Amino acid sequence: MKLYICPYKLIPKDKQLNSTTYADVKYGSLIKCEYENKKIGYADFHNGENFLNDSLFDLKKYFNNIKGPQWEQSLYMAQLMSKVVSTKDKSKLTKVKSHYLIQNINKFKPLDLLKLEVKGYSRFKVKMGIKLKSETNLLKALIQKSAHNTLFRLDFNASIEKKEFMIWLEKNKDSILNKVEFIEDPISFAPGIWQHIERKFDVNLALDQAEDPIRVDSQDLPTVIVLKPAVQNVKAIIDKHKACEVRFVFTHYMDHPVGQLGANFLAQTYKNQLGELMLDGGLMGFDMFEKNIFSQIRFSDQTSVPVKVFTKKSWGLDFILKDLKWLAIN
Repeated sequence: MKLYICPYKLIPKDKQLNSTTYADVKYGSLIKCEYENKKIGYADFHNGENFLNDSLFDLKKYFNNIKGPQWEQSLYMAQLMSKVVSTKDKSKLTKVKSHYLIQNINKFKPLDLLKLEVKGYSRFKVKMGIKLKSETNLLKALIQKSAHNTLFRLDFNASIEKKEFMIWLEKNKDSILNKVEFIEDPISFAPGIWQHIERKFDVNLALDQAEDPIRVDSQDLPTVIVLKPAVQNVKAIIDKHKACEVRFVFTHYMDHPVGQLGANFLAQTYKNQLGELMLDGGLMGFDMFEKNIFSQIRFSDQTSVPVKVFTKKSWGLDFILKDLKWLAIN
Protein backbone atom coordinates (compact mmCIF):
# COMPACT_ATOMS: atom_id res chain seq x y z
CA MET A 1 0.00 0.00 0.00
CA LYS A 2 1.21 3.49 -0.87
CA LEU A 3 0.48 6.14 1.74
CA TYR A 4 0.03 9.87 1.16
CA ILE A 5 -0.96 12.57 3.59
CA CYS A 6 -2.42 16.07 3.38
CA PRO A 7 -2.15 18.06 6.65
CA TYR A 8 -4.98 20.46 7.38
CA LYS A 9 -6.16 23.22 9.69
CA LEU A 10 -9.86 23.84 10.39
CA ILE A 11 -11.34 26.72 12.37
CA PRO A 12 -14.57 25.98 14.29
CA LYS A 13 -17.30 28.61 13.90
CA ASP A 14 -18.43 28.44 17.52
CA LYS A 15 -16.95 27.56 20.87
CA GLN A 16 -18.78 24.66 22.44
CA LEU A 17 -19.93 24.94 26.00
CA ASN A 18 -18.21 22.38 28.25
CA SER A 19 -16.60 20.43 25.43
CA THR A 20 -13.63 18.10 25.94
CA THR A 21 -12.63 18.28 22.27
CA TYR A 22 -12.98 21.98 21.42
CA ALA A 23 -9.96 23.93 20.21
CA ASP A 24 -9.69 27.34 18.52
CA VAL A 25 -7.95 25.58 15.63
CA LYS A 26 -8.29 21.90 14.76
CA TYR A 27 -5.30 20.15 13.25
CA GLY A 28 -4.93 16.76 11.69
CA SER A 29 -4.17 15.09 8.40
CA LEU A 30 -6.17 13.49 5.65
CA ILE A 31 -4.67 10.23 4.45
CA LYS A 32 -4.76 8.63 1.02
CA CYS A 33 -4.17 4.90 0.65
CA GLU A 34 -3.44 3.48 -2.79
CA TYR A 35 -3.80 -0.30 -2.83
CA GLU A 36 -2.27 -2.94 -5.11
CA ASN A 37 -5.52 -3.23 -7.07
CA LYS A 38 -5.21 0.51 -7.86
CA LYS A 39 -8.21 1.34 -5.72
CA ILE A 40 -7.89 4.43 -3.54
CA GLY A 41 -9.39 5.22 -0.17
CA TYR A 42 -9.28 8.39 1.91
CA ALA A 43 -9.76 8.97 5.61
CA ASP A 44 -9.16 11.47 8.39
CA PHE A 45 -6.51 11.24 11.10
CA HIS A 46 -7.84 13.82 13.55
CA ASN A 47 -5.24 13.69 16.31
CA GLY A 48 -4.80 17.41 17.02
CA GLU A 49 -1.16 17.58 15.91
CA ASN A 50 -0.06 20.44 13.63
CA PHE A 51 1.80 18.84 10.71
CA LEU A 52 1.62 21.92 8.48
CA ASN A 53 5.12 23.20 9.26
CA ASP A 54 6.88 19.83 9.49
CA SER A 55 9.48 18.89 6.90
CA LEU A 56 8.79 15.99 4.56
CA PHE A 57 11.61 14.11 6.30
CA ASP A 58 9.88 14.50 9.70
CA LEU A 59 6.50 13.57 8.26
CA LYS A 60 7.89 10.40 6.70
CA LYS A 61 9.55 9.48 9.97
CA TYR A 62 6.32 10.08 11.90
CA PHE A 63 3.89 8.29 9.60
CA ASN A 64 6.17 5.37 8.79
CA ASN A 65 6.40 4.56 12.50
CA ILE A 66 2.93 5.48 13.72
CA LYS A 67 0.89 2.93 15.65
CA GLY A 68 -2.16 2.85 17.88
CA PRO A 69 -5.94 2.30 17.73
CA GLN A 70 -6.81 5.69 16.25
CA TRP A 71 -4.36 5.21 13.39
CA GLU A 72 -5.70 1.70 12.81
CA GLN A 73 -9.21 3.14 12.61
CA SER A 74 -8.10 5.70 10.03
CA LEU A 75 -6.58 2.96 7.87
CA TYR A 76 -9.76 0.90 8.28
CA MET A 77 -11.97 3.82 7.21
CA ALA A 78 -9.79 4.43 4.13
CA GLN A 79 -10.18 0.77 3.18
CA LEU A 80 -13.96 1.04 3.53
CA MET A 81 -14.05 4.08 1.24
CA SER A 82 -11.99 2.27 -1.41
CA LYS A 83 -14.72 -0.37 -1.67
CA VAL A 84 -17.49 1.71 -3.21
CA VAL A 85 -20.94 0.29 -2.48
CA SER A 86 -22.49 -1.05 -5.67
CA THR A 87 -26.00 -0.06 -6.66
CA LYS A 88 -27.25 -3.61 -5.98
CA ASP A 89 -25.74 -3.55 -2.48
CA LYS A 90 -27.25 -0.16 -1.66
CA SER A 91 -30.09 -1.92 0.19
CA LYS A 92 -27.57 -2.98 2.86
CA LEU A 93 -27.35 0.65 3.95
CA THR A 94 -30.12 2.47 5.82
CA LYS A 95 -30.23 6.21 6.34
CA VAL A 96 -29.65 7.29 9.94
CA LYS A 97 -31.11 10.56 11.19
CA SER A 98 -29.02 12.88 13.31
CA HIS A 99 -29.64 15.08 16.31
CA TYR A 100 -28.83 18.77 16.22
CA LEU A 101 -25.99 19.85 18.48
CA ILE A 102 -26.69 22.99 20.48
CA GLN A 103 -23.10 24.04 21.01
CA ASN A 104 -23.89 26.87 23.43
CA ILE A 105 -27.35 27.05 24.96
CA ASN A 106 -26.68 30.65 26.00
CA LYS A 107 -26.79 31.63 22.33
CA PHE A 108 -29.66 29.37 21.29
CA LYS A 109 -33.21 30.73 21.28
CA PRO A 110 -36.63 29.03 21.16
CA LEU A 111 -37.06 30.47 17.65
CA ASP A 112 -33.90 28.62 16.58
CA LEU A 113 -35.45 25.43 17.93
CA LEU A 114 -38.66 26.00 15.96
CA LYS A 115 -36.78 26.57 12.70
CA LEU A 116 -34.82 23.35 13.16
CA GLU A 117 -37.93 21.35 14.04
CA VAL A 118 -39.45 22.54 10.76
CA LYS A 119 -36.36 21.18 8.97
CA GLY A 120 -37.00 17.75 10.49
CA TYR A 121 -34.93 17.63 13.66
CA SER A 122 -36.60 15.96 16.63
CA ARG A 123 -33.52 15.32 18.81
CA PHE A 124 -31.37 18.10 20.27
CA LYS A 125 -28.10 17.59 22.13
CA VAL A 126 -27.25 20.22 24.74
CA LYS A 127 -23.85 20.73 26.37
CA MET A 128 -24.30 21.46 30.08
CA GLY A 129 -22.40 21.68 33.35
CA ILE A 130 -20.48 24.97 33.43
CA LYS A 131 -23.18 27.25 34.91
CA LEU A 132 -25.80 24.67 35.67
CA LYS A 133 -28.48 26.94 37.16
CA SER A 134 -28.67 29.33 34.20
CA GLU A 135 -28.30 26.48 31.68
CA THR A 136 -31.18 24.65 33.34
CA ASN A 137 -33.43 27.70 33.10
CA LEU A 138 -32.61 28.08 29.41
CA LEU A 139 -33.26 24.37 28.84
CA LYS A 140 -36.67 24.69 30.52
CA ALA A 141 -37.53 27.55 28.16
CA LEU A 142 -36.65 25.38 25.15
CA ILE A 143 -38.65 22.44 26.51
CA GLN A 144 -41.73 24.61 26.97
CA LYS A 145 -41.56 25.70 23.32
CA SER A 146 -40.62 22.32 21.85
CA ALA A 147 -42.86 20.10 19.75
CA HIS A 148 -44.49 17.11 21.46
CA ASN A 149 -42.16 14.60 19.74
CA THR A 150 -38.96 16.59 20.40
CA LEU A 151 -36.55 15.13 22.95
CA PHE A 152 -33.31 16.46 24.39
CA ARG A 153 -29.98 14.79 25.00
CA LEU A 154 -27.87 16.36 27.74
CA ASP A 155 -24.07 16.05 27.82
CA PHE A 156 -22.22 16.94 31.03
CA ASN A 157 -18.81 15.50 30.08
CA ALA A 158 -18.51 14.27 33.69
CA SER A 159 -18.09 17.88 34.81
CA ILE A 160 -20.08 17.70 38.07
CA GLU A 161 -20.02 15.56 41.20
CA LYS A 162 -22.49 12.81 42.10
CA LYS A 163 -24.15 14.82 44.91
CA GLU A 164 -24.72 17.86 42.70
CA PHE A 165 -26.12 15.69 39.92
CA MET A 166 -28.52 13.86 42.27
CA ILE A 167 -29.79 17.17 43.65
CA TRP A 168 -30.26 18.49 40.09
CA LEU A 169 -32.23 15.37 39.08
CA GLU A 170 -34.46 15.61 42.13
CA LYS A 171 -35.23 19.30 41.52
CA ASN A 172 -35.93 18.84 37.80
CA LYS A 173 -37.54 15.39 37.59
CA ASP A 174 -40.99 16.85 36.89
CA SER A 175 -40.05 19.83 34.71
CA ILE A 176 -37.28 18.39 32.55
CA LEU A 177 -36.73 14.63 32.68
CA ASN A 178 -39.87 13.64 30.78
CA LYS A 179 -38.40 15.43 27.73
CA VAL A 180 -34.88 14.02 28.11
CA GLU A 181 -34.00 11.01 25.97
CA PHE A 182 -30.73 10.39 27.81
CA ILE A 183 -27.97 12.12 29.79
CA GLU A 184 -24.45 11.55 28.52
CA ASP A 185 -21.47 11.18 30.87
CA PRO A 186 -23.16 12.98 33.77
CA ILE A 187 -20.51 12.08 36.36
CA SER A 188 -17.40 9.90 36.57
CA PHE A 189 -18.30 6.36 35.56
CA ALA A 190 -19.17 3.94 38.34
CA PRO A 191 -21.44 1.07 37.21
CA GLY A 192 -23.42 0.60 40.42
CA ILE A 193 -24.01 4.32 40.92
CA TRP A 194 -25.05 4.92 37.31
CA GLN A 195 -27.52 2.03 37.40
CA HIS A 196 -28.90 3.22 40.75
CA ILE A 197 -29.48 6.69 39.27
CA GLU A 198 -31.26 5.23 36.24
CA ARG A 199 -33.64 3.24 38.45
CA LYS A 200 -34.23 5.94 41.06
CA PHE A 201 -35.04 8.73 38.62
CA ASP A 202 -36.33 6.66 35.68
CA VAL A 203 -33.76 8.29 33.43
CA ASN A 204 -31.48 6.89 30.72
CA LEU A 205 -27.74 7.47 31.02
CA ALA A 206 -25.30 7.25 28.10
CA LEU A 207 -21.66 6.20 28.25
CA ASP A 208 -19.36 8.16 25.97
CA GLN A 209 -15.86 9.11 27.10
CA ALA A 210 -16.25 8.49 30.83
CA GLU A 211 -15.06 4.90 30.27
CA ASP A 212 -14.05 2.66 27.37
CA PRO A 213 -17.12 0.43 26.80
CA ILE A 214 -14.95 -2.47 25.68
CA ARG A 215 -13.63 -2.66 29.26
CA VAL A 216 -17.10 -2.69 30.84
CA ASP A 217 -19.09 -5.87 31.46
CA SER A 218 -22.44 -5.89 29.69
CA GLN A 219 -24.40 -6.17 32.94
CA ASP A 220 -22.71 -2.99 34.21
CA LEU A 221 -23.67 -0.79 31.26
CA PRO A 222 -26.16 2.08 31.34
CA THR A 223 -28.99 2.19 28.77
CA VAL A 224 -27.00 3.83 25.95
CA ILE A 225 -23.48 3.59 24.46
CA VAL A 226 -22.13 6.41 22.30
CA LEU A 227 -19.90 5.17 19.46
CA LYS A 228 -17.22 7.22 17.69
CA PRO A 229 -15.90 5.32 14.65
CA ALA A 230 -13.00 7.77 14.26
CA VAL A 231 -11.35 6.47 17.44
CA GLN A 232 -13.16 3.25 18.39
CA ASN A 233 -13.46 -0.26 17.02
CA VAL A 234 -17.24 -0.12 16.91
CA LYS A 235 -17.56 -3.71 15.67
CA ALA A 236 -15.82 -5.04 18.77
CA ILE A 237 -18.03 -2.93 21.06
CA ILE A 238 -21.25 -3.91 19.30
CA ASP A 239 -20.34 -7.60 19.16
CA LYS A 240 -19.60 -7.59 22.90
CA HIS A 241 -22.73 -5.76 24.04
CA LYS A 242 -25.58 -6.08 21.52
CA ALA A 243 -27.04 -9.17 23.22
CA CYS A 244 -27.86 -7.15 26.34
CA GLU A 245 -30.04 -4.82 24.23
CA VAL A 246 -28.17 -1.66 25.11
CA ARG A 247 -28.98 1.23 22.72
CA PHE A 248 -26.27 2.57 20.41
CA VAL A 249 -25.71 6.12 19.16
CA PHE A 250 -23.18 6.72 16.38
CA THR A 251 -21.48 10.13 16.42
CA HIS A 252 -18.61 11.82 14.66
CA TYR A 253 -15.55 13.10 16.53
CA MET A 254 -15.93 16.81 15.77
CA ASP A 255 -13.45 15.90 13.05
CA HIS A 256 -12.86 16.69 9.39
CA PRO A 257 -15.90 16.28 7.05
CA VAL A 258 -14.17 13.24 5.52
CA GLY A 259 -14.12 11.63 8.97
CA GLN A 260 -17.72 12.63 9.57
CA LEU A 261 -18.77 10.87 6.37
CA GLY A 262 -16.98 7.77 7.62
CA ALA A 263 -19.04 7.82 10.81
CA ASN A 264 -22.20 8.12 8.71
CA PHE A 265 -21.18 5.18 6.55
CA LEU A 266 -20.64 2.87 9.51
CA ALA A 267 -23.88 4.00 11.12
CA GLN A 268 -25.79 3.20 7.91
CA THR A 269 -23.99 -0.14 7.67
CA TYR A 270 -25.08 -1.20 11.17
CA LYS A 271 -28.63 0.19 11.07
CA ASN A 272 -30.16 -2.92 9.48
CA GLN A 273 -28.33 -5.20 11.91
CA LEU A 274 -29.23 -3.27 15.05
CA GLY A 275 -32.70 -2.05 14.14
CA GLU A 276 -34.36 -0.35 17.09
CA LEU A 277 -31.21 -0.77 19.16
CA MET A 278 -29.74 2.12 17.14
CA LEU A 279 -31.01 5.58 18.03
CA ASP A 280 -30.66 8.74 15.96
CA GLY A 281 -27.00 9.64 15.67
CA GLY A 282 -24.84 12.70 16.13
CA LEU A 283 -23.61 12.70 12.57
CA MET A 284 -24.20 16.09 10.94
CA GLY A 285 -21.50 18.69 11.42
CA PHE A 286 -20.11 19.47 7.98
CA ASP A 287 -20.87 23.17 8.44
CA MET A 288 -19.29 23.54 11.89
CA PHE A 289 -16.06 25.01 10.49
CA GLU A 290 -15.27 28.33 8.82
CA LYS A 291 -15.51 28.27 5.02
CA ASN A 292 -13.10 25.79 3.46
CA ILE A 293 -12.84 23.67 0.34
CA PHE A 294 -15.16 21.05 1.87
CA SER A 295 -17.89 23.59 2.66
CA GLN A 296 -19.55 22.51 -0.60
CA ILE A 297 -21.00 19.44 1.13
CA ARG A 298 -24.76 19.97 1.21
CA PHE A 299 -27.71 17.59 1.41
CA SER A 300 -31.36 18.43 0.84
CA ASP A 301 -32.33 16.43 3.94
CA GLN A 302 -30.38 18.31 6.57
CA THR A 303 -30.88 15.62 9.22
CA SER A 304 -29.04 12.80 7.43
CA VAL A 305 -26.69 11.74 4.63
CA PRO A 306 -28.40 10.10 1.63
CA VAL A 307 -27.53 6.43 1.05
CA LYS A 308 -26.63 7.14 -2.58
CA VAL A 309 -23.59 9.16 -1.44
CA PHE A 310 -21.79 5.93 -0.58
CA THR A 311 -22.31 4.47 -4.06
CA LYS A 312 -20.14 7.23 -5.54
CA LYS A 313 -16.37 7.22 -5.94
CA SER A 314 -14.69 8.52 -2.77
CA TRP A 315 -18.22 8.98 -1.39
CA GLY A 316 -18.83 11.88 -3.74
CA LEU A 317 -15.72 13.80 -2.69
CA ASP A 318 -13.40 12.67 -5.49
CA PHE A 319 -13.64 16.03 -7.27
CA ILE A 320 -12.07 17.66 -4.18
CA LEU A 321 -9.78 14.94 -2.84
CA LYS A 322 -7.97 14.12 -6.08
CA ASP A 323 -6.76 17.72 -6.45
CA LEU A 324 -5.37 18.19 -2.95
CA LYS A 325 -1.61 18.48 -2.44
CA TRP A 326 -0.66 14.97 -1.35
CA LEU A 327 2.73 14.19 0.20
CA ALA A 328 4.13 10.71 -0.49
CA ILE A 329 5.16 8.93 2.72
CA ASN A 330 6.47 5.61 1.36
